[in-house]
Amino acid sequence: MVEPRYPLELIEGVKKTINSKKYSYSELDVVQQIEQMTKIELMDNYLASLGPELTSTAICWIVKQVFGFDLEKIPLHEDKQEQITIARDLIDSKLNSCGSNVSGDEIRTIINDFFGVNLNAINALEDARLSLYSKGQWVIKNENDLFVVYTGTGDVDVKVYPTAYFTQKTGLEQIPDKLQHALKGIGFHYNEDINAYYFLSPTNEPVDGAFKGQTIGAIINEIKSSYSHI
Repeated sequence: MVEPRYPLELIEGVKKTINSKKYSYSELDVVQQIEQMTKIELMDNYLASLGPELTSTAICWIVKQVFGFDLEKIPLHEDKQEQITIARDLIDSKLNSCGSNVSGDEIRTIINDFFGVNLNAINALEDARLSLYSKGQWVIKNENDLFVVYTGTGDVDVKVYPTAYFTQKTGLEQIPDKLQHALKGIGFHYNEDINAYYFLSPTNEPVDGAFKGQTIGAIINEIKSSYSHI
């Protein structure tokens, strides 16, 4: 039997949700289903098993287990611990107002509102071969990723550069010309000091979701058109 990637508590929660749908599965069947689920499906099935016991603590735990993203390490203000506590209180207040029927999608909206973390977008990038660093931690990072999108402190700047794997496979130490052109078109420029394409928000405000989407979209298009074979 293959060792499951997730802790027993998560597996038992998903099993509880599955069996509540009037189906009966063996332990092996459940583990196999979990291996085939998307991260969103895993999160939703686990949270559904909690019912009225759903809290911000449980939400933070499942996000960390499934996405590897620690919501508690995202600074909201100067006093990190105090503000995280406040954020959790706000999440619990939101959950209380929604009742026990709050959906996984509503929870992800809450997370995006309070923490600026779009789990639906992260889930969609799972197989994109793109490493993503944001909020002071790696959101996505796999050994055969081809490019990196690295967002700095406060999300006010972004740099894009190739991975060591990309360089090893292609011999290119910089972003290919076509992608360079696409990034320049949305405001990036080459920064020799960091050997990366770089964008700094002119207003010192966090870059918005639309800009991130344009950046990631340009990279994914380049991967699909030219480098999906490596």
